[in-house]
Amino acid sequence: MIKLKYTLLLVNILLIGCSKSETISDDNNSIKLSSYSVHFLAGEECTIDVLSKTDNLSLSEENPKIASGWWTNNGKTIRIKGENIGETSIFIKDKYHPDRTVEIKIISDYFSGNFEEDGDRATIIVQAYEKSIQEQIESDLKAIAKSRSGTLYSFDKGSKSVTVKEYGRNKYSGNYEWDKDNLTIKINETTKKYKFGVIDKNSVVIESDLSNTYKLKYPNASIYHVRLIMFLKSSKNQ
Repeated sequence: MIKLKYTLLLVNILLIGCSKSETISDDNNSIKLSSYSVHFLAGEECTIDVLSKTDNLSLSEENPKIASGWWTNNGKTIRIKGENIGETSIFIKDKYHPDRTVEIKIISDYFSGNFEEDGDRATIIVQAYEKSIQEQIESDLKAIAKSRSGTLYSFDKGSKSVTVKEYGRNKYSGNYEWDKDNLTIKINETTKKYKFGVIDKNSVVIESDLSNTYKLKYPNASIYHVRLIMFLKSSKNQ
């Protein structure tokens, strides 16, 4: 299974981005960083540069279950990842001068905002033994991706509500649940579950596993994987 950190790898988001404060201290005795706060989506990563001498510095996490941090670039850069939803801090300290400490404040946020599906950037994954069946399923998924292109989603994290407006067609309202790896959308009596991944601060992907659907459609065929990965880009439209 392709993981949703594809990159592919693999926001108010928007996508909440790795928005960072750019204030740098002028105190010659302080530890200087390129930013002292981070606001991003849980599951997202960003980097902060260390502008001071780094030989004697250490890093400690207040709550690694919310955000983790580690050194990269030979200790010249701090990489931070949102592990879960919440607020926390990472502290950078001078090992030999305890009074020299700086705090990086972190908000690891819940997914929200307005997004539009781009069917042209969809990824289709089909593994079937029979070539003719595989080609037919691939053709089906291309048609589905094209039909969904332009669909608008508006996610409100406060009410956990979602509005889905199909391009040139219907508009629906419902609720959604999210964690950094999964997105569930419930509209009326229909529940759709997707794998979820962040590409960057303005774009995400959602993956539908349609394997069982096509195994039922072609019960005598050997079908292993059927997945449709849709690209959602941040949108000002609602």
